[in-house]
Amino acid sequence: YQKSLQIRKKLQDHNHPDLGLCYTAIGGIHIKKKNFDEALKNFEHHLRILLKHFDEDHYDVARCFRNIGKIYEEKNQMNAALEFYIKARESLAKQYPEEFPLLMEVNKSLARVYYLQQKYPEAVTYLEKNYAALLKTRGADDPIAVSIKQAIDEIKKMIKH
Repeated sequence: YQKSLQIRKKLQDHNHPDLGLCYTAIGGIHIKKKNFDEALKNFEHHLRILLKHFDEDHYDVARCFRNIGKIYEEKNQMNAALEFYIKARESLAKQYPEEFPLLMEVNKSLARVYYLQQKYPEAVTYLEKNYAALLKTRGADDPIAVSIKQAIDEIKKMIKH
């Protein structure tokens, strides 16, 4: 990917959106190596390029927000993770229904981070969004819907105690 990036830099403007794909790929490799600081640098560089061409409501920008949130979550920087997951959710929710896969993935991430922070009502909110979306698309008997419903019920029990 580094070689691809070097070639693209020679052929394209340094802020061309296609260069961002190289930065994302390189960032992905750093994630696999658990080198989160380098991954973050690459994803942030990709985000800067994207924001020169698109607004925050663009799908690729939202996906980049989500990726940065994942890195912060891996680094155990939960408030920063929430910041980027919320940006991703706000962007996606303007364009897509709740059943949209990436939006559901972001909801799951938000629920997980809120749960880890012991902010259980917030976690339930995002789990319920995914549960409602799954009821609409797959029905109550879907194994994932059943699992989410069980998680919601367990967390609600925790809230009562």
